[in-house]
Order: sequence, then C-alpha cells, then structure tokens
Amino acid sequence: MQRLLTRSARVALARRGAATRSYDALVIGGGPVGTEMARLCGLIGLNVAVVDPRGALLAAPTGYVSKVLLDVSHAVERGEVDADGAWTRAEAALGDTAGRALAMTADLFRGSSVCEGVDDFAPDVVTGWASFAGRDRNDGSYEIDVAADDGASERLSAPTVFVATGSSSTRLPSLPWDDAAGWLFDSDSIVGVGRVPKKILIQGGGLIAVEYAFIFRRLGSDVTVALREANVLEGKAVDVDVAAAVGARLESRGVDVRYGDGDIASATPPATKGGEGTVTLASSGATIACDVVLSALGRGGGAGKLRHSVEAAGLAPTAPSGHLVVDPATLNVKNGPTDAWTGSRVFAAGDVAGANAVAPGGLLSTGLAMGHVAVRGAFPAAWRKTFPEVGKRKGGQAFDALPAIAFWIDDGVATCGLTQQQAEAAYGDDAACASAKFSETVKACVQPRPDDEFLKVVFRKSSGAIVGVHIFGKDASEMINHGASFVNRGGTVWDVLHSIPPAVTYDECFLRAVRKACYSFAAFDKK
Repeated sequence: MQRLLTRSARVALARRGAATRSYDALVIGGGPVGTEMARLCGLIGLNVAVVDPRGALLAAPTGYVSKVLLDVSHAVERGEVDADGAWTRAEAALGDTAGRALAMTADLFRGSSVCEGVDDFAPDVVTGWASFAGRDRNDGSYEIDVAADDGASERLSAPTVFVATGSSSTRLPSLPWDDAAGWLFDSDSIVGVGRVPKKILIQGGGLIAVEYAFIFRRLGSDVTVALREANVLEGKAVDVDVAAAVGARLESRGVDVRYGDGDIASATPPATKGGEGTVTLASSGATIACDVVLSALGRGGGAGKLRHSVEAAGLAPTAPSGHLVVDPATLNVKNGPTDAWTGSRVFAAGDVAGANAVAPGGLLSTGLAMGHVAVRGAFPAAWRKTFPEVGKRKGGQAFDALPAIAFWIDDGVATCGLTQQQAEAAYGDDAACASAKFSETVKACVQPRPDDEFLKVVFRKSSGAIVGVHIFGKDASEMINHGASFVNRGGTVWDVLHSIPPAVTYDECFLRAVRKACYSFAAFDKK
C-alpha cells in the first residue's frame, strides 16, 4: 500500500517526538544513485528520507577522486605544476571539487528550476548507519534502525525502501593490511597515500588499476602493473582492440606491465613508514621494490552493515560478494522464506544490486538507470501523474537497453553496445567491424592526434544494423552518445552515412568508419 503524505503532514509526524518516524519511502545511501532516487521520489510527491553515515547527499561518485588526480597528472605533464608540488595541488583540488559537488547536489532539489509547481522536495537526511529491524505487524512497513557514530540512534519506517550503498574494494586476506603503515592500499584508501610514490606496484589489470597506472606514471612514479590476465581490461566489457590500444599505450609511457603474473607470493612492508618494501610475484618469482602497493582486484557489493540484517526484514541473505539478490527486471530484492520477489517493497540500485538487466554493472551511468527503473516501478501511478505520457511518449518510454559508458582512462575510453567478441559470439559470421583513426580527420590536420586513437563500429552484415560503438581517445566520453543513439534505436551504417556531422569536428571519425563498413561489402555497394 502506497501512503502519500503531504509535506505538512510529514513534518508534523516526523517532529512530534514519536518513537518511529514514518515516510513514504526511505533511501539507504546518499551517493549519486541514492541522491537521484531521492530526487525522483520527491518530484512525484513522496515524503522521503535518506540515511547516510556522512549526513549529506553527494551526487558525485566516489570515483571523482581519481578524476581529480588525473587532471592534476595532466597538469604535471604539461609543465603547469611541479612534480614535487603535485600532491599539494591534488589535495587542494579535491577539496574544491567536493565543495562544488555538494553545491551541485543541493541545486538538484531546487524545484523552481526543475519542475514547475514543485518547490519543496528535498528529503530529510538522517546521519548514521542503517540496518533492517523487521516489519511492522500491522501494515508491513519496513523498520530501519539508524545508529550514528556518536552513539545516537533512532528508528525510521516506510512501506518502500531503496538501497543504494555502492561498493567496497576487495582485500585479499593473504596481504599484510595495515592502514596506518601507509604502504599497502586498496582502491578506496589510495586517496590517503599523501604523496607521489617513487615506485608503485599495482596489482590487477582492470579499470581502476589501469586508471591509476596512467595517473601515477604521469605524476612521475615508476609504475609496475602485475595482472593475472593476458591483456589489460580483460572481462570488463571493453572491446578487444580498445584493450590492446590501452595496453600498448601503457607500455609506451614506460609502465612495466607483467601479464600473467598477478598473484603475490609474499609482501614485506618497509621497516619505516615511507620506505621501500618488497613484493614477490608468484608466477615469475620476481621481487619488486616499491614504496607503495595498490591492490586493485575489483570491488564487491557495498551491503556493508545491512549484510547481517536483511533477513530480519524477510529478505534473502546477502550474496557472499556483498550484493543484494534482485529481480533482474524490477530490481526488487528477493524475499527469503519464499525465495521469490512477490510482496517485496525493497529495491536495490547501483553497485550493491546483484545481476540484473541493466548492464554492465559497477558504473555510474548504469547505476542511475537502475535508480529510474526502481522508482518508476515502485510508484507507477505517481510517476505517470508527474510525467504524463504525451506525444512520442505515449505508450511509455523505455530506457536504452545499452547505455553509453565512459571510462576516464588516460585520454578516454567510451563504449556502447556489443564488443567485437560479443557480436561474434551472438551473430557468428554476420558480425563485422570497421574503424577509423582520429588522425585521419580534417580537424586532426589542425590539431594533430596520436595515431593510436580511433573509433570502431560493430555491425551486422545482413542488415547493416549497428550493434556497438567503441572509442579510444581524447573526448571519447563526449562523443559516445552519438553512437549510442544509433545502437539503441536500430540505426544502420546507412543511416550514419546519410547523416552530416558538424563541420570540422571529430564526429567525422564516425562517418569515416561507416564508410569503410559500407565499402567493404559488395552487397552493400549495389544498394
């Protein structure tokens, strides 16, 4: 049952000193996905509270830290910042970025600029760690206990709960973890390294490992990357040619990349903080001296302190990976006793959600899409009332099945749709691809580009339908939406061929790639 209270009724109920504060919906987690779900709930008229241990909403992802460091590393490479002052510059930039992000988040809830007639839809923000206490015997509402770090606690209640607690880094128990030592870090704690390492060993070849390898190399560190796989970014939904280009650029920048050698046999911390320790790799037996180790072996679901309380609400146990088990289509968290989703009014979105139809997971763009799916599915009537289906939206507007995705790796990686290997697995010989380099465009005659940057189109020979677009190079993230529109709307190489990009822009690269696609098949030439 959906209980829609007026704003005034909400305030009166929340402040009258009752043991339990009641809301239409609770959001656990105040990061970008939780913030977006709170915003949507407010817009459709719900009274909502967000529980977060920081006591604040932040629409920027935790990954903004590495983006700031990347920007500073570029400044060092351009000679705008002295390498010795790089970390001081980074710490200042992190503070400035956080301030701007908080201001941007507050602006999301200023109704006059968002939705006419809605001028007060900011949620209550409750500081503390949330855990499920159970369900109300009378109306089935979920009861959430909130415990603050200072020992204060209170209970909240709502018939609908959204969980967006993000992810946490994976720590191998075999490594000598000691945060105070300042030698061994994971992808969460590396921001506290406090200096530019002289020599850093990065364990892993995924997105975070590769991102930091480029950053620290630009900052002047000697960087070694040790990974188990035969290629960087393997298994990360990155096209094989893009992954190969990224690996080649790492090596060209002087990074020592050790493929098939990612397991650590032993790790000896330095005798004094800031000194050199050693890491011995299991496969090669090589011993590497380094003053910093970053173990970046992926991330698990951030159910955190909810992990041991979900069963109190009748939900299925949290997966060993820390993810909540969800219905792939609706994102309802599975009920425990019935092993089904019927009757569950708890939804998970973002990194904490288990396998679902909005893929790939672990990315902000897909996390935000999950948030929309969850809120719209939880409150369909209120959603339709606020966002009427008119014009082209009659019959409903589905979300793009294949969202555009950007990775801040070196100059940029962006992707949408199927990779070459995925298309070949799905369509066999009907899958094909064509690429064009940015250096081949007219704009590159004025602004030369590295020869390894390119745009790749994956398509079907039988129809010309574009099923994937992949970009490696500067501003890839600003270009991928163009390709995503063709992928998600059934566009063909012919549609691109007959479109005219703005003159002297890198969109010409898209046009050049599909020209190659069309010219490569005699059957197409006859059309």
